[in-house]
Amino acid sequence: MREMQLDSILRHYCEQKYFCGKVQPYQPIVGCGHGAATLHYHDNDKVIKDGDTLLTDHAHGVHHYASDITSCFPANGKFTQKQREIYEIVLRASRAVLD
Repeated sequence: MREMQLDSILRHYCEQKYFCGKVQPYQPIVGCGHGAATLHYHDNDKVIKDGDTLLTDHAHGVHHYASDITSCFPANGKFTQKQREIYEIVLRASRAVLD
């Protein structure tokens, strides 16, 4: 699967399940590998490979309200040890900010 195919699936799901508008506040980012670590990556054209970490950053608008949905996860469903360590560092930082 390519990044753009996952982008299409996510857009369709949100539009159908949550009745989000077709106009998105910004261009979605769906990146794997180096694309997952590139700010404002919009190519969304690479093949997703086993072992890649995926980053999805979507926004959907409903009644003039924009919601940002950003997530990072392993393409194959299982973090490597290094990916897990980095994920947990970011998660702890996020929780500390919220606290």
